[in-house]
Parts: sequence; C-alpha cells; structure tokens
Amino acid sequence: MANRGSERSKMPRWLSIAVVVLAVLLALTLVLSLLTGGMKDWSKFKTEENPQSGLNGGAIVTPGESNGVVLATALISPSDYKKYGISPLATETAYTVTATVTGEGLTDEQKKVTWSEAAFKVPDSGWAEEKSVSDYVTTKTNENQITVTCEKAFGAQIEITATSVYNSEKKASFTVDYKEKIEFTGLKIDSKAVSGTITEVLNITGDRTANVEGEFSHSEAYTIKGDTVTAVVKITRSYGLTTAVTSAFASRFPEYTVTVTSDETTATISDFLDKETHKSIFLNGYPTTFTSADMETVYNALKTMGSSQEHYNIDATVTGASSNPSASPKSLGTIMLSFAEIQTWYEAFTGFNISFDHDSIVF
Repeated sequence: MANRGSERSKMPRWLSIAVVVLAVLLALTLVLSLLTGGMKDWSKFKTEENPQSGLNGGAIVTPGESNGVVLATALISPSDYKKYGISPLATETAYTVTATVTGEGLTDEQKKVTWSEAAFKVPDSGWAEEKSVSDYVTTKTNENQITVTCEKAFGAQIEITATSVYNSEKKASFTVDYKEKIEFTGLKIDSKAVSGTITEVLNITGDRTANVEGEFSHSEAYTIKGDTVTAVVKITRSYGLTTAVTSAFASRFPEYTVTVTSDETTATISDFLDKETHKSIFLNGYPTTFTSADMETVYNALKTMGSSQEHYNIDATVTGASSNPSASPKSLGTIMLSFAEIQTWYEAFTGFNISFDHDSIVF
C-alpha cells in the first residue's frame, strides 16, 4: 500500500520538463536584465559595422573611431519614411544613427550628445568646391538620434560628429559615402537595339559573328566604385517556334548564350543565324535520319509562321543591378527570322524533290 501511494505522489514527467524549461527561461531573463540595465540599454548588442556593406548603390553610412561615444546605424525602409517625416519623392536612401555615451553613473543629461552640421570631409577637394552639402544630404536630429537622408548622388565624402554634452573629448564621427549605382538598361545586337521585335535574316551563304553590346547606366557622381553588373543574355527558341516545327525538329534550331558586364560591355556570338545554322536546320543528317519529307515539314512550318510570330525570345538574367537584385530573368524582346533566302533556294526545286547530294552544295 505504501509503495502504491508513493507512486501516485510522483510528479508527471511532462510537468517536470516544463518546470526545468521555465527555470532556464527565468535565468536567461535575469541575465539579459542585468546586461541591459533592466531591458533599457541594448547598445552592447549593436554592431558598429556598416549594415549596408552589400548595398548595390546609393548612400552608405559608416561609423568611424569611437572615443566614449558608440554609434549604431540602421537603414530606414521606404515604408517608414512617413514615420520619420521623409519625402518619398526626393529621397534615395535614408538612415538613422543613434549615439550612446559610455561610462558608469551618468545622469540622463550627461548621456546626451550634440550633432555637428553635415560637411564635406575635404571641402576644398575638386568635386566639393562651391557645392552645398544640403543639396545632397539632409539631416534631422532628435536628441541622441539623427536621421540622414540622401537626396541625390554626390562625389565627395560627408562627415557628421556626435559630441558628449558633458565631456567634449567624448565623441564619434561617421561618414556618408555614395556608392556608384550601375544598372543594366538594354542590349544591342549588330547595332540593332533589342526592344520589342527585331528581324534577322537567316544567312545561308556565309558565316556571321554577331556583335553584342550591353548598355549600362552609371551614377553621375560617387565616392565608392560600384559593384560589377553582369547580364547573362539567352536567345532561346520561342514556344511558337517549337510548336510549329514540332519538338522532334526544334532542337535543330540553335540557341545562344552571351555574357556582358558593366566592365566588359561587348561580346560576340559565333555562327549567329548563318550558314552553320542553316545546315543544322535543313541539311545535317539528310538524306538518312532527316528526310526530304522532314525538310518539307520544317520549311512549311516556318513559312506558315512567316513574320507574324516571334521565333526567338531574348532574356537577360541580371546580377549586381540595384534595380534587380533578385537576378530574375528580364525579357528584352524577340527575334523574327526572314526566310527570303531559304525560300528562294528551295523554290528552285519543285515540290521539294531534293535529288542532289547535299555534300556537293557550295555555299
């Protein structure tokens, strides 16, 4: 009887675990409270490193050396601009910088700082001469916090200092730089701007190398060189082309990939819709695996498409661009092929009765 009563008095296992977890949480809470002055001072957990070191372009705030004053920076989301009284129309980038005066036993008054006016760090530098900082960066102070707003690109470093009100030797400065914005804006193929639909001739008489030129926009001014922007351009068969010639023959139509960057803006595509392309589509494998009937099927499909449908899609996957950091594919346009040369060549043979050895054809 005594043993059964003792077993009934034991604490359930789940309750024992809950008591242990609760004890651990209470201990962590006590430690955090001691470290943060009753959950009021979290400066020990703030980093002095620039949180926007990977920014693709625009203003960057960087705390400098600290002497009794610690600075913490935070990028303001555009959705919070109204909260800080910032105009979303004229603002590129905005930050808050919060100053904390270090030391034991300081009163609330002794913890306060004053902020200097924003000024060019080297005012007599070439770019900064006869320019006003307020045209590029504006500030608004609220006790130990300052809001820094970048209005437009600038080409000389800007500096602001926080100084303790009770000890002028305690201070810390931060700089505002402008990182060059570089964006991929377009593409040209053999001087034709890729916008909407362009027409290319499938040249059956020679080899052709297409010149590809990437177009990039750059900030007018900057203090930090921008990251390289890369555009991987792919010219791929359209769904309409694949459907028209059937998937069995679609692979005969070549696809192209070329890469351009803001550092190397030009590239080339070999065998671009030329003799090799034509041989790939119509001649390779004939008359064995690819028969005259297959040839006729492909030709009639192309003739049916004519110039009313795109034949190739041109897309670019852009990385490093401030407007497209997710590297998602960007549609640039389409290519329609003009088959006038092929039509002339084939119509010389009535009803597609190809009765010659294609190896003897001279291009």
